[in-house]
Amino acid sequence: PPPESGRLRLRPKVPVIPKYRGKKVDRSEVFGDGDGKVNGSAGEGLASADEDDGAASDASGAGGGAAAMAGGVGGGLGISGSLEEEYERMMQQTRQDLEVMRAPSQQETQRREEDAQQLRRQLDAWGALVEMRIHLEGALALGHRLPSG
Repeated sequence: PPPESGRLRLRPKVPVIPKYRGKKVDRSEVFGDGDGKVNGSAGEGLASADEDDGAASDASGAGGGAAAMAGGVGGGLGISGSLEEEYERMMQQTRQDLEVMRAPSQQETQRREEDAQQLRRQLDAWGALVEMRIHLEGALALGHRLPSG
């Protein structure tokens, strides 16, 4: 067999099972001549599919609103109306929960004030103990200066 064009002679041939051997296709055969027209039967199938999508989006567009936009987004990856309603309901519940979290109840406010007063009393007690320790250290330092014996 003749060597494949564009391949080095010493480079080994790529093994291909004859059953799976493809046929060479030119880009212009697949995509057309560049003027927007598609040649061949495969191209006709694509063109008719595009027209069908256009007709479907026009029909859903007549219904109007977000449902038409949601149905046409992403080629069939739209959001159903019931799912959208459930999402809105969940978002409303989340908003209500956040409002409750922001504004503490009167009981919660009173409990926090009592805790704050308790902490202030403890802080004052510790401050008094530190002051007493400082004065005691001064007295002990004076006592250590006295002669023993």
